[in-house]
Amino acid sequence: METTNCYYTDATTHSYNTAASYPGNVVIPATVEYEGNVYTVKRIGYSTFRNCTSTTSVTIPNGVTFIKNAAFHNSSVKVVRIPATVTYIDTNAFAKCPQMTDVYLNWPDPSVCGISNEDNGFFGGTTDKSKITLYVPAGTADIYKAADYWKLFGKILPVGGNASGSSYPSDYDYGDEKNWD
Repeated sequence: METTNCYYTDATTHSYNTAASYPGNVVIPATVEYEGNVYTVKRIGYSTFRNCTSTTSVTIPNGVTFIKNAAFHNSSVKVVRIPATVTYIDTNAFAKCPQMTDVYLNWPDPSVCGISNEDNGFFGGTTDKSKITLYVPAGTADIYKAADYWKLFGKILPVGGNASGSSYPSDYDYGDEKNWD
């Protein structure tokens, strides 16, 4: 999949293709090749999927640890799958995503992931969490229902098992070309 349209390209320029980038169901690769080198995807870069109006779902691979600010801002994503390896989600990463219906998390405990508390956390004040179903590992629904941020979601339902994300070297930001090592 060609991934140049929604990249954060440098400190002052953002390149988006709001109508056609990343159509349908997107599975972010665990590794990418660039100029003959293979890089492990560790972070979803700033504004990577911002304004992508044809993306319906996103699956983030094990190994990704950080989702940066506004990564999915104002996109049409309905479903997102976040692995256990993600340990921080930045402010407004999913702000202005009114079509969001389902979020799948694989953390055995919601405190595993740091959440920016600015502007109501990673969904911002513009995405109605009460309309979103949160799917969590079996046996953890009550923990999420009692946790301050997570209890704001409309439904919290268990799904079987949990992901056993392992840690990979940090060497690539998906959608943030400036951070290649």
